[in-house]
Amino acid sequence: MCSTFFFGTLVILAADTSGFDLNKFDLVNAAKKSPDKNIVIKNLLVPTGKTLDLTGLQSNTVIGFTGRVTFGYQEWEGTLIELKGKNITVLGKPGHLLDGEGQRWWDGLGGIGGKKEPKFIRVSLVDSTTKGIIYSDRGSWSSSHFTVDIFSRTVNMETTLKAFGGLLLVIASAYGAVVSNYNDLAAAKQGTLITLKDLQVPAGVTLDLTKLKPGTKVEFAGRTTFGYKEWAGPLVKVSGKNLNIVGLPGHVMDGEGKRWWDGQGGNGGVAKPRFMEVNIDDSSIAGLNIKNPPAWCFVANYCKNVHISNLNIDVKDGAGKAGGHNTDGIGVGHSKNVTILNSKVYNQDDCFVTGAGSDILIDNLSCTGGHGISIGSLGRGAVVERVTIKNSKIIKNMVGVRIKSTRGETGAIRDITFDNIELSGITKYGIIVEGNYLNSGSAGDATPFPIENIVFNNVRGSVVRKATNIYVNIHPTSGKNWRWTNIKVTGGQREVKCVGVPAGLNVNCGKK
Repeated sequence: MCSTFFFGTLVILAADTSGFDLNKFDLVNAAKKSPDKNIVIKNLLVPTGKTLDLTGLQSNTVIGFTGRVTFGYQEWEGTLIELKGKNITVLGKPGHLLDGEGQRWWDGLGGIGGKKEPKFIRVSLVDSTTKGIIYSDRGSWSSSHFTVDIFSRTVNMETTLKAFGGLLLVIASAYGAVVSNYNDLAAAKQGTLITLKDLQVPAGVTLDLTKLKPGTKVEFAGRTTFGYKEWAGPLVKVSGKNLNIVGLPGHVMDGEGKRWWDGQGGNGGVAKPRFMEVNIDDSSIAGLNIKNPPAWCFVANYCKNVHISNLNIDVKDGAGKAGGHNTDGIGVGHSKNVTILNSKVYNQDDCFVTGAGSDILIDNLSCTGGHGISIGSLGRGAVVERVTIKNSKIIKNMVGVRIKSTRGETGAIRDITFDNIELSGITKYGIIVEGNYLNSGSAGDATPFPIENIVFNNVRGSVVRKATNIYVNIHPTSGKNWRWTNIKVTGGQREVKCVGVPAGLNVNCGKK
């Protein structure tokens, strides 16, 4: 297995075979003082209980490993190799091996009992380069018998593991792994910086970014793709605390949804996986570019204190005869204190929707092609409260802004504000509040459901001629303390009867 780690922008140097030939341990200090600053460590046996101490190196020292480096056995908590310096180049020569012979310590308990095991290598380098170092435990990994702590930040490193020892796990935790093979992901998750570069996720497998360590940063680079399988998904799942999930410039997470699209979405046809679900606290997501999910694109469920910005969801390829359906853009469920800023959605279903949650802010959201911005549908006791949606544009959607509760269900909708919303080319309803929603279409009389403290301010724009500008159909006891100001939705010629409009609300409901 080969994994590559990038920690800076330095140029990797070519190997040099000349220098101080360090093949006896007692020559280490002399080698570090060598005038030509070139140390060749060849077939070295490090004595029992000793550290190969490569600290205090002269600046610009080049270290080359050749042959096999081995270590005497002792149960201790030291470190077998220590590297420290500035402007250091560490090279693995062809055929070399740093062999920990870990089977002498392994007992299945690692650092939680049994034998005392030394750490393998500790690196503290600045403005330095490593290339081609090969480590082997001489056995399979069972727990953290050998660990690595690396502290410097400006290092280029290329490392190869044999027999999949534990070394990769801790290197990843110190700097970060560039994961281009899905099989490397589990190891990379032991660290706090993960770059997913041109990753192909196997069919029927979730890109599993759950249980990440606190403080982890995940970067999406290049093109992330997914194998085809008819299943429920999700294709990507993230969980943890204090996470930073970012999309690097030029990246795309491509669901290639056309492989599933059949015009039926979740109502029939082939099973379509959801695309991405996050369950995170005290975290941020920025700059993700998501293209053509099979269905249901992005949802933040059971989240707390989350900041999302510059989320770009592009499902324009699913329009019309292409068959994209239920390609919901951004969803928030059962979450508290979620902010979504400066994002764009082009899809064939709800642009933004929340069915349960509180303290949600949506600012500068652009919606094209879908079903608009929706609070609900709600039921089963769910509550949505303290939601503000402002400074947003809704273009060529079926609905502009909507509040909906499911007929015959319980719950509550409270303290909802739509402010400075611009509508254009809406095809069915500019503004709609309904208490008799069913997935198959509104039907029957609305049932009681609290819809209280509702503010619409400066909602303006146009709907098509066959549409309705404003429509309200709720139970007469549901609506309380509504304040609608500066509402100017025009163009619709279809008139309908409004029901349950709170007394005193001056709105041209159901009229041209």
